[in-house]
Order: sequence, then C-alpha cells, then structure tokens
Amino acid sequence: MITLPAPVANYLAADKAKDPARVAACFTTDARVHDEDKDYRGTAAIKSWKQDSNVKYEYTLEPLEASILDDTVHLRARVSGTFPNSPVELNYTFKLEDDKIAEMDIG
Repeated sequence: MITLPAPVANYLAADKAKDPARVAACFTTDARVHDEDKDYRGTAAIKSWKQDSNVKYEYTLEPLEASILDDTVHLRARVSGTFPNSPVELNYTFKLEDDKIAEMDIG
C-alpha cells in the first residue's frame, strides 16, 4: 500500500470516481496541470481537462510507487484505457501548497 499526502490521495480518489468537479477541488485556484504537451491553468480549465480525458480515454489509473520530498510527490502509475499502447506507465509529479495541488505534470 502506498501512503500519499492527503492532496494526492484526494486527487486519486476523485479521479477514480470520475468526478471532474471533485478533481478540480484538489487544486489551488491558480494551479497548473501539464498533460500531453498542454498546460491547463486554474480550476475551471482543470475541470474541463478532466471531463475531456474521462470521455476520450475511458482510463483507469493504478499507483505503482511513490516518493515524497518536501512539497513534491513523484508517483509512477499504470494507466489503462482506450488509447494506443495501453496500458502505459506514466510519471506524475505533484507540487503541493497549502494542502492542495499547485502543479501537476504528467509524462
């Protein structure tokens, strides 16, 4: 079992529930998400990004391992869905601020 800081655990639970509004609530108001060479800034953009991802890829995410250093969490996860080469292992980097996610990079 991987133990993660609350903001990341909350994000993963909201993501698993396929709840874009709950996902967006895990982020600071001016947060940035970087995914597929695009940046999404602010909770409205993050909510929209998550809605689109849920429909486009019909994916599941399985955390494999994590490391935590200060306010940064590195998470490796297996992502399976309706996209080429599924499943893939992706690296997520979360930067935390005030019990929320300030930045998330997926690559």
